[in-house]
Amino acid sequence: MVVPVFDRLSKIEPWNHSIGNSPSFTPNLTLAPKRFHGETKSVAREQLPVGASNTKIKAGFLYVASKFPATDHHQFITLLSGRFFSNKQIGGADPIVRIDSGFSEHIVTMSDTKPLTVTDWRAETSLKGLELFKDNPPNSVIAVVDQTGRGSQEYLDICADLHKFGDRKLGAVTICVSKRTIDAQLKRHEGNAEYFPHLLLQRLRAMHGEANFHTDADQYFPARPGDEKAHLLVLGGYVSHPPADSAKHCPSVAALVANLDDTMVNWPGEARLQPTWKVSKTVDGASRQHIEAEMLNLEEMVTGRLEAWTSEKPRIVFYRHGLDGRPKEDIKVIAQAERETIRDAMEKRYPGAPIDVTYILVHRNTASPLGSVEDSGKEPGSFIVESSSRYKYGIRPIPSPDKDALICSEMEYLVG
Repeated sequence: MVVPVFDRLSKIEPWNHSIGNSPSFTPNLTLAPKRFHGETKSVAREQLPVGASNTKIKAGFLYVASKFPATDHHQFITLLSGRFFSNKQIGGADPIVRIDSGFSEHIVTMSDTKPLTVTDWRAETSLKGLELFKDNPPNSVIAVVDQTGRGSQEYLDICADLHKFGDRKLGAVTICVSKRTIDAQLKRHEGNAEYFPHLLLQRLRAMHGEANFHTDADQYFPARPGDEKAHLLVLGGYVSHPPADSAKHCPSVAALVANLDDTMVNWPGEARLQPTWKVSKTVDGASRQHIEAEMLNLEEMVTGRLEAWTSEKPRIVFYRHGLDGRPKEDIKVIAQAERETIRDAMEKRYPGAPIDVTYILVHRNTASPLGSVEDSGKEPGSFIVESSSRYKYGIRPIPSPDKDALICSEMEYLVG
């Protein structure tokens, strides 16, 4: 989440921090030498092999064909499915996913997705082959849409229907891709009649919560400043709210991503629905409705990320985005509540061990929530980040009331 967002970092004041409240750390602030941030370095990575512990992919194929009758649509998706279930995948290389070949007949071709959206689709289906999805549901759906004769909005609407069917009705991991994209991938490997686009396979593996790649931590962080034995778990949190013209009870979505290990190559995540609106009492006792900005299921999601963590007890750096436009006092309350929630999850996972949690607010500097960018720059640890998007971003650690942690010097690697 963090590294791709920030293309070039401009430090307002160079600084280093040590982590407090730990037997081996003494809080200490020192100037750091200036260096150019934004340098990129290629890191070698290896595709992880498939083993018995990997999820067995039970895949079904859905194909939304164009309405033009000239093409043999069913032949295309049948051949694509055959490439997938051949299990050779990328031409002699080790397979990327573990495939259950018993689902090779789960293929449905249609020109309209409406039959998938009916309430009782199991009883009312008129699509040939859909009965297999009913009797033996797959855990993965690969949906291909032919965009011929369709505009961009129609394509998006079709993908929405396919995701509604796969995600909500089947409870399956669902990937929606255009036929144009598939054709381009197959053309690049037209000499291999068994090739299946490996990027789709890697995406499928990742969506089942499994890592695709492995790299050497020492190569990625060749010289970590500070304590070289301390492991760093970086969390990225965001709450997305529905637009103003959405349905009355449309929920918000809270999402959290985190690295699996010290290499910081694989970043699986979790998401939860939560109410968009919150009702509170004003000073005079009146009810006030406002958007719920706090991540309500944060402890559950952090616990999930800690269970997925593959190394020893980590220090935590939590990057929080999505609080733009909130009043200053509200941000402080939310930050304190979320910090304590993360600490609670850590204490349950590592009872009795010292806990280091750093909370970093990420915001657009056009609406700096804790003062102007110029003011925030007077405090050590405040940054202006120039992004390739139309927004510039600010990042700043929020001081902890009990000074349980200060931002660590690895910050330079996480935003540089």
